[in-house]
Amino acid sequence: MFVMSTIWTAVKPVHPAVLVQAGVAVTVFVKQSGNRYRRIEPAASDVVLIIGIGASWRVGPPSRADESLQAFAAGLAMQPREVASEDPAACIEVRLPPPVATDLFGTSLSERDGIVDLVELLGRGSLPLIDRAVNARDPRDVLMDVFHLLAARLCDRPRLSRPEIHWAWRRMASSGGRTSTHMLAQEIGWSDRHFTSRFRDSVGLAPKAAARLARFSRAYRRVAGSGEALALIAADAGYSDQSHMTREFGALAGAAPAEVRRNVHTDALIQRGPLLD
Repeated sequence: MFVMSTIWTAVKPVHPAVLVQAGVAVTVFVKQSGNRYRRIEPAASDVVLIIGIGASWRVGPPSRADESLQAFAAGLAMQPREVASEDPAACIEVRLPPPVATDLFGTSLSERDGIVDLVELLGRGSLPLIDRAVNARDPRDVLMDVFHLLAARLCDRPRLSRPEIHWAWRRMASSGGRTSTHMLAQEIGWSDRHFTSRFRDSVGLAPKAAARLARFSRAYRRVAGSGEALALIAADAGYSDQSHMTREFGALAGAAPAEVRRNVHTDALIQRGPLLD
């Protein structure tokens, strides 16, 4: 699952209030030692924006990560992805709820879009940020620019995602995908068909596929972050049995739950608070 000769520290910087309110999470990964990095990233229920500091990143399907980008966004996908770099110094990761990402980028990132260059999404106005990221030695040189870009676009751009879809996504994510599509549509007051169409426009996936990702993401966090029995996690997540969860992990993480748990020690240590003193 992991092929790494780098050791990372991951830091959660203090976020501007507008990003906190939108559910945006920014993490700065700073290399401590080593040079090569490769990881199979599990399918995520967030849209992920990566800005490389120094070296660029190769991204794509496992064993076929051949597209080299300095900054990119990854929409929701029903498969894992490979991320690699030969000599990374640091990177800034931004995780966005899909309806918020649609408001930010002005378009939804569907599964067929895959990995999209940040310049393609945001236009040539993002080039100064990319240039600073290429030449930066310290992520602090870029972080405030990232915060400013995100906050300005969220405040200044018209909302493409309906408030009902923002609410439905929060319900779906908080329930781990266990709230039914029909119930969400009923509570909003829409037909199932209208809800599905609006949801797909804002999220990039149909509600049932998005719920599958939300369920997997919650189970993945518990598998990686606890020593709980796998059968209990599977039952709590709504899988029919542990074998069902194992099949889902194979499809969406590229590894069985037990393998995810064995390799969790290779993940970076998360430190909360200011970026650096």
